[in-house]
Amino acid sequence: MACWLRQRGHDVRVVTAFPYYPQWRLSASDRRSGWRCDQIETIVTYRCPIYVPRNPRALHRMLHLLSYAISMAPVLVWQAVTWKPEIIIAVQPTVFAAPATLLAARLSGAVSWSHIQDYEVEAAFGAAVVRGEGLRRFALALERWAIRGFDYASTISPTMAARLRDKGFPADRIRLLPNWVDTGDIKRIEGPNAFRTQLGLDADDVIALYAGNLGRSQGLETLIDAARVLQGQKVHLVIAGDGAVKAEIMAMSHALERVYFLPLQPAQRLNELLNLADIHVLPRQRGLVDCNMPSKLLNMLASGRPIVAAADEGSDVAEVVGLCGVVVAPEDGAAMAGAVALLARNPARRAALGAAGRAQAIARWGRDAILSQFEQCFETVRSAVPSG
Repeated sequence: MACWLRQRGHDVRVVTAFPYYPQWRLSASDRRSGWRCDQIETIVTYRCPIYVPRNPRALHRMLHLLSYAISMAPVLVWQAVTWKPEIIIAVQPTVFAAPATLLAARLSGAVSWSHIQDYEVEAAFGAAVVRGEGLRRFALALERWAIRGFDYASTISPTMAARLRDKGFPADRIRLLPNWVDTGDIKRIEGPNAFRTQLGLDADDVIALYAGNLGRSQGLETLIDAARVLQGQKVHLVIAGDGAVKAEIMAMSHALERVYFLPLQPAQRLNELLNLADIHVLPRQRGLVDCNMPSKLLNMLASGRPIVAAADEGSDVAEVVGLCGVVVAPEDGAAMAGAVALLARNPARRAALGAAGRAQAIARWGRDAILSQFEQCFETVRSAVPSG
């Protein structure tokens, strides 16, 4: 988004952490760095130190977020008072950065804007990363206070926008600004696939692919449950990516046939990886389906392959996938296996659903159309902070 806006003539600067995700590891050089200014595709980018725990459990995860909130605050305030931006956009996660953002906006007279990709408090408790009803109520109250301090807020799905209204944010200051996909970079390709060759699989082998973060909130145990059910059938499960629970998932699958793991791939091989799939699988942990809208779903759609997704009836994910795949209940490995098996036996159905998914991606989530919506919103509000 920053690069796109810069190409449109806007002056954009970024304050962020050093890269660590999804591996939950900093590079050796980044671990030794303090604050650093990088130039990334003409964007001035300030990198701030961050504590990255080896085992991202509840307390360590809180310290992780707090470390960034502390290290980014002086940089953000410094930029606010010297550069004088017109809009300061805080991407959530993490809500821990809200106080510094609001202070910087007040000092510079800028519009403060919260763009919510994920309701991290609800996700943390929904995934049982953090427990305790009293602590949950306290954390949600702090989140509401932080979000309601912003002049405007945007989020990525209708359900998440409704939840923002439920948290007390004024409806007239909410904008629906979904994620996007570059349908020129991500598209269906035919012919030999290098990943298929690497895994020793034939062109007619049916592959169910999960490509994304291997984190605790993804419900990846469902994939292993599904793989057990599919052991008697000619379906191969490939799990590609990295994350906090990769070792656990690999251990769970060690006795299973036709389960393969691929490491995190560079961006230039993403389309090739997605085209490894005959069927994309998207597990979700129960209780998290409305806390966020997984961005990986848009890449799946654009690749022109059908999707089997875990989602509650009536959720945003169910609405999208219902037009181009099969929706099953969260954490139901048998149901996911059954849906995969049915599609594996019906190539014509796979082709039709994949084409429907790509058509959705082009019509609803094309990169330039979505980012033009962002630009229009920012242009409209940048000259004045609303009253109240």
